[in-house]
Amino acid sequence: MKKSILIFCTVLTTLSLTAYGFKNWSKTGTDQEETSCNRSDIPEYDIPNPNEKQTEPDFFYDVDSRFASTITKDNLHNAKSIIDIIPKEATKGIKSFQNVKVAVLPEGEERIEMGDSDVLNPAQLNLLKSSEYSTNFYIRADYKRKNPDTGEIKDEYLVYYMTIVPEKEAEFKDGHLVLIDYLKENSKEETTSVKEDQLKPGKVHFIVTKNGELANVKLESTSGYTSVDKKMIELITNMPGKWDPATNSKGEKVDQELVFSFGLIGC
Repeated sequence: MKKSILIFCTVLTTLSLTAYGFKNWSKTGTDQEETSCNRSDIPEYDIPNPNEKQTEPDFFYDVDSRFASTITKDNLHNAKSIIDIIPKEATKGIKSFQNVKVAVLPEGEERIEMGDSDVLNPAQLNLLKSSEYSTNFYIRADYKRKNPDTGEIKDEYLVYYMTIVPEKEAEFKDGHLVLIDYLKENSKEETTSVKEDQLKPGKVHFIVTKNGELANVKLESTSGYTSVDKKMIELITNMPGKWDPATNSKGEKVDQELVFSFGLIGC
């Protein structure tokens, strides 16, 4: 009897120790897993969902003057006020202007002339009239605008960037759409792998000469991808087709600088 009791106690003790060991092994494993997952020195990765459609960035292409707002040299020479230069909708409702800055943007340092009203003073007029085709400039002005509902007068300001263009601008003979299609189709290999968070507004400047040839092709700003930049320079440099050169008010052929913008839209 005693022997049976002894055997039973031995078995019971063994089972208890086994259960205790299993319980503590499970708890230790859980603690280690939680500790590992909460460590700040382990990098986190976004695992792509194979069922989720991957979107590509909207890659932008355009060939035009440096700024969307333009003015011909003739119209600029006839301007007496900044209201003659800036689009009418931008100055609607403005009562008066103060601290008017006219600044020309060459490759070097800005040339600036200040005025105290919308009427251009002699120094501002001289600065603008001495500027050549494809010159970029901006006008910054403080002004007072009256709220039509409350009658309250508020102090605000505007900044307008513009490019001086020939009276008849240079044109690609086969048309603008054909030009853009050429640039898109021949850069697909370089643009398919770009990521939107790394993409920038790329710009390649070039001149359409009075002979309809391309000259001075240069990268002004990177798209964020060297391979894309190099490809775009190559496509502009080796562009097939011909250009009709720009002409002035007298019908004389003149050089015009154009800008190929690609990647993201931006200045």
